[in-house]
Amino acid sequence: MSVISTTCEFDGAVEFINDRRTRDGSPIHPQTVSEAFEKAVKRLGLPKLSLQGLRHTYATLALESGMRPWDLSDRLGHSSVAFTLQGYRHAVRATQDSAAEAAAAFILGASNA
Repeated sequence: MSVISTTCEFDGAVEFINDRRTRDGSPIHPQTVSEAFEKAVKRLGLPKLSLQGLRHTYATLALESGMRPWDLSDRLGHSSVAFTLQGYRHAVRATQDSAAEAAAAFILGASNA
C-alpha cells in the first residue's frame, strides 16, 4: 500500500488521498490516512509527528517566514483571518521585532536621503 500519493483541492483545504479507496469507491477515512502518515514517519526514522502537528508546523513557519496571515488563513481553510491569528499568535509575535526593524530602517533611511 503506498502511503500518500496525490493531493487535490477540496473545499478550500487540501485533502490527502491514498492510491486505494474503499471497495465502494468512497474516500478513505481520515484516521486511515493519519495512521499511514504516522507509519511512514516511523519507517523513515523521523521524529514522531502527526498530520495535525505537520499542519501546525507549516502554519507557524509560513508566518515566521513572512507569509501574510490572510493568505495562510485561505490555505488552511479557516473561516477568518482572526481565527488564524488566534491560533498562531506566537508566530506573529516572533516577527514583530524584525518588522519594527525593517520599518525603522525604511524611515531612517528615507530621512537620511
